[in-house]
Amino acid sequence: MTTVSDITVKGRVQGVGYRFFVEGTARRMGIAGWVRNEPNGDVRVMARLPPRLMEAFLAALREGPPASHVRDVRVRTMPDDGSVPAGAFEIRH
Repeated sequence: MTTVSDITVKGRVQGVGYRFFVEGTARRMGIAGWVRNEPNGDVRVMARLPPRLMEAFLAALREGPPASHVRDVRVRTMPDDGSVPAGAFEIRH
């Protein structure tokens, strides 16, 4: 069973390789979904993952790449309406 999570990451997370970090982490963990920069400076992640991976994934997002500074990570569980890809993780623009 998987859940869909809408994750907002706040802090110094744009221009520091954060999206590439999230993509690599998600792919290594077998998590599907996408990541993109938001106009307000946040990074948004939509992830389809099993609940057993949630804490490890969120811990990685809180850490981020070396040049980032994550101030806050907010998570909302979403209904699975099919809008989050099931087989891959991608960077969206």
